[in-house]
Amino acid sequence: MDDLNHIQKTTYEYAEKLAKDFYIGKLQGTKVYSPALKKHIYFTHSGWNHFVEKDRSVNELITRFFALPRVVGVLKKCRKYCDYNQRKKKYLIVEYWSFEAEVDNVLVKTVVTKVGGGKPYFLSCVWLGEIKT
Repeated sequence: MDDLNHIQKTTYEYAEKLAKDFYIGKLQGTKVYSPALKKHIYFTHSGWNHFVEKDRSVNELITRFFALPRVVGVLKKCRKYCDYNQRKKKYLIVEYWSFEAEVDNVLVKTVVTKVGGGKPYFLSCVWLGEIKT
């Protein structure tokens, strides 16, 4: 019998390559000013690693790849964050902010983190759905 997951696997591999090329080529090493935080948000290698290395389904990762090009637009557009969370680790505090905005008719959630006294950086994004106009 044929591999029933061939289309899904092939699509994932192709989408992951495109997303990684986009992240490394266009985002990694850059920063964008966030009016909500009144600070720059950095795009780091750690951000990419978290984005792809969590235990998520192939389909969820593919939609996150689709959301990735809209992240800068979300961060620039939001004047306030939707959610804030703080976790105390042994010797430091880890902060998380989430932002939601419509960019190019798609609602996207973006998560930013800051570890201790470090700079805030991109952590993840989620495609929440298309907006019908």
